[in-house]
Amino acid sequence: MIRLISYCALLILLCLTSFHNVSAEESKSTSDSLNSKESEIASDSEATMDETLVERLFRESSPAVVVITVEGRDGKQSGIGTGFFIRSDGLVATNLHVIGQSRPIKVHLSDGKILEVESVFASDSTMDLAILKVKAKDTPALTIGDSSSTTKGEPIVVIGNPRGLKHSVVSGVLSGTRTIASREMLQLAIPIEPGNSGGPVINAEGEVIGIVTMKSTVTDNLGFAVTINDLKPLLKSPNTVPMSRWLTIGSLNPSRWETLFGASWKQRAGQIQVQQAGSGFGGRSLCLATETLEDEIYEVAVQVNINEKDGAAGLAFMSDGDQRHFGFYPSSGGIRITRFDGPSVYQWNVLKELKHETLDFDDWNELRVRIEPEKFQCYLNNHLVYEAKYDPKKYSPQGKFGLVKFRHTSAKFRRFEYGTEISSTSIDPKKKSKILALIDNLPERANVNDNDIETLSESADIVSKILKEKIELLEKQSKDLTRLRSEIRTKATVLRFRHELDQPDESIDLLALTLLLAQLDNPDLSIEPYLDQVDGMVEDIKSSFDEKIKDQQKLEKLISYLFQENGFHGSRSEYYHKANSYMSRVLEDREGLPVTLSVLFMALGERLGLNIEGIGLPGHFIVRYQPTKGTPQLIDVFEQGQFLSRKEAEEVVAAHSNVQLTDEYLEAVTKKAILERMLMNLIGVTQQKKDIEALLPYYEVLITIDPQSSQYRGMYSLLLHESGRTAAAITQLELLEKNNGDEVGEARIQQMREFFNQAN
Repeated sequence: MIRLISYCALLILLCLTSFHNVSAEESKSTSDSLNSKESEIASDSEATMDETLVERLFRESSPAVVVITVEGRDGKQSGIGTGFFIRSDGLVATNLHVIGQSRPIKVHLSDGKILEVESVFASDSTMDLAILKVKAKDTPALTIGDSSSTTKGEPIVVIGNPRGLKHSVVSGVLSGTRTIASREMLQLAIPIEPGNSGGPVINAEGEVIGIVTMKSTVTDNLGFAVTINDLKPLLKSPNTVPMSRWLTIGSLNPSRWETLFGASWKQRAGQIQVQQAGSGFGGRSLCLATETLEDEIYEVAVQVNINEKDGAAGLAFMSDGDQRHFGFYPSSGGIRITRFDGPSVYQWNVLKELKHETLDFDDWNELRVRIEPEKFQCYLNNHLVYEAKYDPKKYSPQGKFGLVKFRHTSAKFRRFEYGTEISSTSIDPKKKSKILALIDNLPERANVNDNDIETLSESADIVSKILKEKIELLEKQSKDLTRLRSEIRTKATVLRFRHELDQPDESIDLLALTLLLAQLDNPDLSIEPYLDQVDGMVEDIKSSFDEKIKDQQKLEKLISYLFQENGFHGSRSEYYHKANSYMSRVLEDREGLPVTLSVLFMALGERLGLNIEGIGLPGHFIVRYQPTKGTPQLIDVFEQGQFLSRKEAEEVVAAHSNVQLTDEYLEAVTKKAILERMLMNLIGVTQQKKDIEALLPYYEVLITIDPQSSQYRGMYSLLLHESGRTAAAITQLELLEKNNGDEVGEARIQQMREFFNQAN
């Protein structure tokens, strides 16, 4: 990295998009202000509470205190906080920031039992409060007090989970009340740590007078709590959101999929992923397509990748939508075809179990079933492995079909297809032999150029599989071959960019290109399911239109559908997560950056016949609706489709940058400029990780957008050299010299060429 940094300094000043973390800065300034003004925190002697009273309060109150954990974007625990029962019917009070937005939530009791969360019963973002409804009865509940009758200096205890230390207790005093961000809060002379948030502040009578919400950043013995009186209006007028609507992250589309018998089915990167054992016998769980086929002859296919050698997952077909169906799936190192006639093993009939040379538990396997009247055939990786007759009176050929898994298996499914005939993606032996010859005749890595990769990228999927096999055989060359595999897949995506961008800006399919951005980092991602998803969203919106609907009403229905009905929202708790720049993840998680949410909004608007254009404000991205007649409207998609006046737009710019809003910033930006902005966001995140290989495709797309940019081509050349592709780096230097303006001197280019040759 030393050479990279030094040459970057010599060649260019790379301008990256920067983000202003308002909440962090506001929190720090608030704490600094309080530190300079406050001198009324009680002394240690005043803070002492009788030990027997602390013990009694903890003993009586702790059974009602719970641990709250939240799942992050990557399926792992991303946060821990505290909550407490406020009613015996399973209502749990906590902070809104503890549960985040649209996150899977778990409520843990002191005995380790985990309760199912049925709904977010009520929430208030201004007061940072939330109430959960869990599936439980006769729960121990704390008594809600009156925070307006508190006394400065009165003793208090807080029960929580500081830094994951569950059900900890600490005592102190109430220092007073303070107005912070226009809300009255309790000031606590007590140490607060991450994990305490959402915990009860309990007075000497055992009543809850507040809910811990933040700590000071400048002193350990200072914290703040929302008053318990601010919680009471939520109990009277709840704004309940069922968990089925709250959980938007990775959720399967219920109009296209129906899951049975438990397990965790999610959608990621254009794939369906399953984890956890199902509730059926043997851990069986089903994920059935809601669509059925009336054709007499049809096929169903999917590619499956199973994580465990003893795992079992694959296709289900001719299902009655419940216990009866056929299954075709890899299982414990072999392939199995089973008829399921009921819920127990005694009603299961294994029709065939065999080993097959093409079955690979370390890679994807293609399963395909052909269903005909009274007969079906099962194909593994394009090889017929089983054929059987069936009684159509017992098993309807027009039954449901989909996916099935068993036991503890975690698996991924991709390219689920059905129709009258499905083309196999398995490798033809003759084509495989030809590709192997091309690979064997490649020059040494240092001399592999772009033309070599482009030739192979015409069959990128097949090449990827062949190279994997070759890597296993040639361990000593695995590093270069793995890189080559990635480059070929990436090059295939870049070539699609090149094709799509070689047309007028107004003809570019921006939504498809933003999906291709995600494919740069995940070559296995399929963009077609997401395009189909957007088309489905458009049809859902249109279904609410009447014949005389006007464009303004279309716009309002679009905003309502996206944000109120389907929970799309701006990412705040994980703003800098790469997923926010992947349109695939935005569609899966319903969460993103201003620019990605705006692109989705524009794409939906275009398909609805609305003229919506992107506006690249400094530090923030919005859109503008241009009606056929009337006044244009600025819309902040990151803020749930909020309409903005010119003055409000100026306030947005002031909040995110140090520049003043001018008419120039309100001009519509091109689709290429939007794509460039998204790439710079990805580069900004990736540079922090110093991942050269991940940066390469971003810059290759950038020079496709702007071939004349010396900055982009110069950086691309440097990155190619650092990754070991010297020949390709020199080729880019030659193009840089040919297209160079005054930005980079000839002497500097020559110096770089000499350095590259010496290193080679």
